[in-house]
Amino acid sequence: MRVPTLDQPFDRRFFILGLFLLLFALGTMEGPRGDAYPRFVLTQQILAYGRVHIPELSNPWGFLKTPSGWTTFSPIGQTLLFIPFETAGKAFEVLFPGSSFRPIPIRYFYCPVVGVAYFLALMGLLEALGLSSRAAAIASLSFTFSSLIFYYLAMSYQEEAPASVLVCLAVRAAVLWRKHHKIEYAFQAGLFGSSLFLFRMNGAAALIPVALFFAQGLYALGLRSIGARKAIGAALFGALSPAAVHMILAYLRFGNPLSTGYDQVVSSFLYRPPISETLQSVLNLLVGPGKGLFLYSPLLLIAFWVLWTKWEKVGLYGVGCLLALAASVLISVKVLFDWDGCWSWGARYQVHLLPLFAYPAWLGIADLWERGAGRVIVVTMLGFGLFAQLCSMMGTDRLEHIQLVNAGTAEPCPIVRANQFVMRLGNISSVIRTEVTGRGLNDRVLVDEFAPFWGVRLARRGSGWSRTAVTLAWLALFPLAAACLHRALLHTKPGLD
Repeated sequence: MRVPTLDQPFDRRFFILGLFLLLFALGTMEGPRGDAYPRFVLTQQILAYGRVHIPELSNPWGFLKTPSGWTTFSPIGQTLLFIPFETAGKAFEVLFPGSSFRPIPIRYFYCPVVGVAYFLALMGLLEALGLSSRAAAIASLSFTFSSLIFYYLAMSYQEEAPASVLVCLAVRAAVLWRKHHKIEYAFQAGLFGSSLFLFRMNGAAALIPVALFFAQGLYALGLRSIGARKAIGAALFGALSPAAVHMILAYLRFGNPLSTGYDQVVSSFLYRPPISETLQSVLNLLVGPGKGLFLYSPLLLIAFWVLWTKWEKVGLYGVGCLLALAASVLISVKVLFDWDGCWSWGARYQVHLLPLFAYPAWLGIADLWERGAGRVIVVTMLGFGLFAQLCSMMGTDRLEHIQLVNAGTAEPCPIVRANQFVMRLGNISSVIRTEVTGRGLNDRVLVDEFAPFWGVRLARRGSGWSRTAVTLAWLALFPLAAACLHRALLHTKPGLD
């Protein structure tokens, strides 16, 4: 079969189907946990009673007590995003009364749907930066599958995935506005940029590239020109709707339209470390053996190599990416009490910025691939990145924390922060040794938290033929997803894009 060139169109339908099947197979069926759970509880309250407060709670973790009742203090975006999935679940409950179908949409389809949206948004950004559709698809796959964000797409209900979608859409719109000066792109940049704050209040750093492209475009048009004024107006108009949603719901929840929620519990999140501790935290966040960003996403090394040595290829976009990451890192280590997110996999507060580096990483891969030694570097980086993501999916993000808590550790976060990846390797090694020797696992936490895929969990609950049928059906999803992606990326028939 003739392998198509990167400038040939590809079958986007099979690409979407393959991604959906893969992300569906990698799901955990847990539903929202951790920070996402209070947001989901509020979603249920809104749908059931039309209220943003809960009168009584048995477990108030993640909630804030107000005169009107309990409500979440986190941004409202994910609560709203859960609504269509919970509505579909309620429809299942009506259609099949007495069944256990209601959790299916949120447990099985939330991550695949958001994950597909992420890949399409990242592809759109890469295409806006000049890549062909096929090259953008391959670049998005290679970068995502070998970086930290893949775990948050496939197995997490945290806000990192939808925040990443909005970052890609906002930057894409700014890039296209800079190129074409069309009002609709200015509107989109304002809309998606403002929507980001509905999911992540500390995501302002991600909008630095947007601001830079706008500033460059306004300078080219002339600040006093009609085109510049229309663009500014369109961007502000686009930002108005998300801002109005936030202000209305902030007023209903907290009694103050300007409240972020976090200002109600500010003492629990803010920290002012000394300079020496700040520098150490920066090093640990970037290259530490516990949650180092470069350890979990090694293609960042290639991206930074391009930003350093081939500046003319990335220009203003590269400046924006570096400034966004630097600002986000400084906010995390200088302001937030837990710069890594504590009960999380990797340094999650930077996850929504990672897709911005897919473009310089792809330029670096394309350049290195033309050299003999360069191919070895690319394969090594991709291989280790895939290995790191495989390790991440061999357990829940809370696995090592629960082990330490059960062992009597009062403060597990600092230990996990310094050793998470090493601890995960140890857990994987323990499982392999027990399987090889046939002794069985004695660690109850490993039994419950290891290999948390829904197919594995359903198989454990079954017996005999039912266990075999579930296992085979689940395993069949992986070659089916691979076949769809192969068909999409290696099909040469023109006119499919």
